[in-house]
Amino acid sequence: MPKYSRFIFIGILLVATILVHFLNYRDTSTVNNQIVVTAMGINQQEGKVTLSVQAVDALKTSAGLSEQSETATGLYESEAPSVSTALRQFLNESGRSTYILHNKLIAIGEEATTNGSLYDMMDFFLRRLECHALVDVVICRGDPRSLLSIQSGNDAIEAEYVAQMLSEGARLGMSIPCRLLDVQQTANGEYDVAIPILLVDNGTPRLDGTALFRKGYKVGELSVEETTALLYAGNAIRSCMHEVDGVTLRVSSVSTTLSFKQEGCCSFNVRGKADVWESHRELTKQEKEEILKQLECELAYRITALLERITRDYRSDPLALERQAACLKREFSLEDARFLVSVDLRTKESGLMK
Repeated sequence: MPKYSRFIFIGILLVATILVHFLNYRDTSTVNNQIVVTAMGINQQEGKVTLSVQAVDALKTSAGLSEQSETATGLYESEAPSVSTALRQFLNESGRSTYILHNKLIAIGEEATTNGSLYDMMDFFLRRLECHALVDVVICRGDPRSLLSIQSGNDAIEAEYVAQMLSEGARLGMSIPCRLLDVQQTANGEYDVAIPILLVDNGTPRLDGTALFRKGYKVGELSVEETTALLYAGNAIRSCMHEVDGVTLRVSSVSTTLSFKQEGCCSFNVRGKADVWESHRELTKQEKEEILKQLECELAYRITALLERITRDYRSDPLALERQAACLKREFSLEDARFLVSVDLRTKESGLMK
């Protein structure tokens, strides 16, 4: 019997090797047949909807982090008369198990916003209540494919990189966050929706203002500076940098109160704290006070000009002023609105101000 033990041992090793290869092949085949959607792009031209789907390539994520040299997603496309039909076509053509509820971003092409209603394009997502949570919505200059196919060394999934950029932009007072739930809630006409605009420049995305929509149709755009002014008016500033006469000031702890003084007149009172963040010269107490007063006047002017522009030129109401006035039983009309803006900033001591 011992003389056969060597052959038995070799046979067992052979069978074990075959089993391991079979199981690995089966696991690899299972992973390869799965698609996890992380972002979608919608563009519309000549009555046709082009749907771009960013999805994780599961095989790329199976390698170790040290071996990963590129993003872990692929880009798929389908074209149809509507978003729902294009998505159904994508599911049929992929032939794999697809997980859509992992979607984190919806990017709408700039041209699509001029060809129809925002609600018509988003109808498929708005009717699926389970799709609303934590899905960012952005407008992309040009084709959304340029945004969904960016290469980032920080994140393997491009949608996560964009989400971090939007979050940082909101923290610094440069962008207004917009989620799919915000779009759904504006469909009843209670207030207008503001959506951040992204521009892809040499493969790198950056914030490029805000698009305003009224009753589903685009009515105008705001620059990054105007977006900051709107955030001040809406009591949504957490921290913001401003430069005055070569001195960089950081404004924080901002609180904005709104009151309706009389018919058609809104009063915005902005309060906050400011400290010198960067200065190339020693500042006296008087210089600090003068710079602070100059910043107060500049902010008051910017906010007033922004409010007048969006109400008179765009007939837009992203702050829901009409709704707030109605709740207080005050008469208010966008066409006849008048605004009083006051800014009061107190000094906040820092190392550079001592």
